[in-house]
Amino acid sequence: MSESETGSENTEGSASVEDSGKSAQMTQESKNGADKSAKRLHGKGFIYWGIRDAEDALRKIDHTAKRMSKDGFARALGHEKAEGRFMHKVESLRLYKLAEEDGDDIVLTPLAIDMLYGGSEATRTKARTAAFLNYEDFNKTFTECPKGQDHALQYVKEYVSGKLGIRNGLDRFVRLFLESAGFAGLLEGEPDADAKTIRLRHATSAPANGEGAAAAGSQKPESDFEVVGGDQASELLATFGLADFAGRAEVGQKVSGKVAQSFENGQLVLVVNRPVRVMIRSEDILLDFPEIVKAMRAKGLAI
Repeated sequence: MSESETGSENTEGSASVEDSGKSAQMTQESKNGADKSAKRLHGKGFIYWGIRDAEDALRKIDHTAKRMSKDGFARALGHEKAEGRFMHKVESLRLYKLAEEDGDDIVLTPLAIDMLYGGSEATRTKARTAAFLNYEDFNKTFTECPKGQDHALQYVKEYVSGKLGIRNGLDRFVRLFLESAGFAGLLEGEPDADAKTIRLRHATSAPANGEGAAAAGSQKPESDFEVVGGDQASELLATFGLADFAGRAEVGQKVSGKVAQSFENGQLVLVVNRPVRVMIRSEDILLDFPEIVKAMRAKGLAI
């Protein structure tokens, strides 16, 4: 073998190793890029349970004690221990403000008691609506959709994906949203994740079925208010100095209102008056009322 042939052979061998290294590097870079892309696609997580599943689970808690040990509740839900997927379920109940953790126990909130054992269908429906709106991502999606008219479901999906950042499991989130809205009386027709359009109702205190309709008719002032939940409710309560009562308060705002207009310095000024109603559950009104008055006066509100 000539020297030139040997040199050529060695050069080819060297080039082969170099190309292999570059190929491996490119493969790793592609893999890293794919991993980053997958992470971007994943987005953020969302609630594990819809409202109906949450209610079914809460009925396993003793209605007299209104509390249950975590281990006992886990077993009632088919888990061996209070860990893993069980904790995702508990988090769902917490996000709806239907249950709280008290040491080793799970405790029903006043809202959950109204939803499960309210004296009328109107009370139970109102509680479901409030629970639905307590979950921030349901609240934002519901607020984004027009009420009383057909709305393309594709627009809902684009909002959830683009604005809320929920991408992986998008169809499941939309299904949970529709099923929960339907259970809370906020959706016209049956939940259908394959539908082209949906139609949502205003989140008023009026119930959605015949049983409660008569009761709603005798309580006209209630039906004028739209239930407010999530961050908006928290902000309103804080404005009134009532943040400490958030766990047992329902916030509503009138669907309609009065508008006063004036011209000032070449500008049109519109003052929109939509009354806000705050309902606070109290077991001792004589104890709560002075605290409420004090808190609201501190915010400059006469009461």
